[in-house]
Amino acid sequence: MRCWAWTVPKIFMHFLHYRKLLLMLCRCAWDTLSMFLHEALDQKDVFPGGILVPQTFGGMANWNPHTCYLKSLTLYKVHILKY
Repeated sequence: MRCWAWTVPKIFMHFLHYRKLLLMLCRCAWDTLSMFLHEALDQKDVFPGGILVPQTFGGMANWNPHTCYLKSLTLYKVHILKY
């Protein structure tokens, strides 16, 4: 397993008052990673495995919202069934 982190610049303090935006941060990180893998491997049916967790760290003076991603070392291929 590997651990990656996506951080947000301090100028975006909206996360402090609107905590639901942290879930959108996770979704944006997942979409970005999936899009990167699709373009790099030239396959649209391959997805990474892992867990995304929104986190906040620090006090009010040094508040740091970020997303941690525990990534598996394998990729998963989605099989689409056609009837």
